[in-house]
Amino acid sequence: VYMKNHPIVPCKNIEIKKHVRNEALKIGYAGRIEIIDKRCDLIPDFLEELKKRTQKYEFHILGDGGYKTKLQQYVTDNNYSRNVFFHKKIQYEEIPRFWSEMDIFINFSDSEGMCLSMIEAMQAGKPCVTTHVHEDVGKYVIDGKNGYVVTTGDTKSLAISVCRFIKN
Repeated sequence: VYMKNHPIVPCKNIEIKKHVRNEALKIGYAGRIEIIDKRCDLIPDFLEELKKRTQKYEFHILGDGGYKTKLQQYVTDNNYSRNVFFHKKIQYEEIPRFWSEMDIFINFSDSEGMCLSMIEAMQAGKPCVTTHVHEDVGKYVIDGKNGYVVTTGDTKSLAISVCRFIKN
C-alpha cells in the first residue's frame, strides 16, 4: 500500500522503546478535533487518567475542528497548559516533521475508515496507542510489539497503554 509515494511501514519494523522517567514522553494526535467519530470529548478524561500515572508527558494536538475551543478552555481551566500543546493545521508535506518530533501516536476515534494519521505515524516509525476503530487495525498494530489497541471509550486503558512507554 502506498500513499503519496511512501510505503506503509510494516509493523515488524517498529519497536516499542521505553523512555527514561525524567524525559517527557511526546504523545501526538493529528486529525479533526471533533466529538462525532473522532471522540475528542474523551481527551479530558484521558488527561485525568494520565495525571494519576505521570506528569512527564507532552500531549501535542495537531488540527482544527468544532471542539477545539472547548478543549483549549478545558486545558487552561484545569492547569494542563504545561503538558498540552495545540498546533495549527499544517500542510501535508509538513506531517512527517510533526511525527518525527513525537514519540507515540494516539487515537480516540470510535468510527472511521483506516486511520490516515496512524499510517503516517507508522511511516515515521512511531508506535501507536489506538482504539479498535477499524477491523484492519489489528493487522497493523500488534499489542506489545508496535503499540496497543484498546476498547473504544476506555480512557483508563489508553492512559495505562501510554504509560507503558515510560521506563521505571
